[in-house]
Amino acid sequence: VVGDRAFAAFAKTNTIMVFDISVGIRAKPRGFSWDSAYKQFDELKPVLIKEISLPAPGRIRQYGPDRLVAVSGRDIVTIDLKTYEVKTLIKDKLVNPLGLGTDAKGNLYIGEGAPLHQVFGYTPDGRRFLTLGKPGRREPGAFDNDNLEEPFGVEVASDGRVWVTEHTDWTRRVSIWDPQTAKCVKAVYGPTQYGGDGCLDPADETRVFYKGMEFRRDPVTGTVTPLNMTYRADNTNIASFIQGSALGEDGNYPSYAFRAKGDLWFTSFMPPHGHPVLVLWLYKK
Repeated sequence: VVGDRAFAAFAKTNTIMVFDISVGIRAKPRGFSWDSAYKQFDELKPVLIKEISLPAPGRIRQYGPDRLVAVSGRDIVTIDLKTYEVKTLIKDKLVNPLGLGTDAKGNLYIGEGAPLHQVFGYTPDGRRFLTLGKPGRREPGAFDNDNLEEPFGVEVASDGRVWVTEHTDWTRRVSIWDPQTAKCVKAVYGPTQYGGDGCLDPADETRVFYKGMEFRRDPVTGTVTPLNMTYRADNTNIASFIQGSALGEDGNYPSYAFRAKGDLWFTSFMPPHGHPVLVLWLYKK
C-alpha cells in the first residue's frame, strides 16, 4: 500500500493490479460481527484503476518516494508510481526468489527458496554483497541456527539487521541476522500447528519434541532452543509408513514419547477416532 493505492501481484495472470482504496480508508470502521465478517460493503470496496503487465510478479516493496521494486520471475524490476513504467533492475541473477526487502541505501535483500534457501544482498547495480544462510534445506541431524529454509519474508530494520520469516515446518521461525557477521543473532520459534501437539521426554522434562524436532528448555529462564531435527516426513532417505493415509503428513512423524527399559520410544500420531496404522520409533541419540 502506498498512500491511497494498493498494489496486488497475481503471478498466474502475470499482472499487478492497482486499486484505489481511498474510499475504504475514509469509511467509518464497522467493527467485527459474524453477520458482516464475510460481506463486502460498497463503501469499503477498492476500485481497480490499473493493470500492470509483468511476468510472474511476486513480492512488492516501496523503493524510495517515487518507485516500487518487485520480483518478476527471476528478475527484479522497478515500477514508477506516476507512470507505472516498468524497468529492469536485476536480470537473470536469481533462481527462485520468494522474499524481498530493501534498506535506506537502496540495497535489495532477496530470499531465495529451493534449492538455495538463502538470503542474498544486492546493491542497486546488481552486485552481490551479502549471503545469509547455507545452501540447501535442513535435513535430519544437529540443528544449525545459521541456516535457513524457504525465506519467504525479508525485512531490514532501521539498525540494518535483517529479519527473516521461513515458510516451513522445520522449523517455523522468525530470525534476526547481523549483516556484518552474516550470523543469526536472535530467533523466535512458532507457532505450533492447529491444536498444538508436542511432548516431553518422560525422563527429562527439559527435552521437548515437536513434529520431528528436538528442543531443549532451560529450566531457569524457560528459553527453548532447537537441538536436532529427528525426523522429516518428506526426506526420501527416511522410511515412510503412513504416507498417503487419511492423516496426511501430520500423522507421519514421531509424536508421543514414552520410555521402555531405559530407551526413548515414540509412536505416530493417533487421533481420537483411531487409525489402522501405528508406527513405533526408537530414538538412539
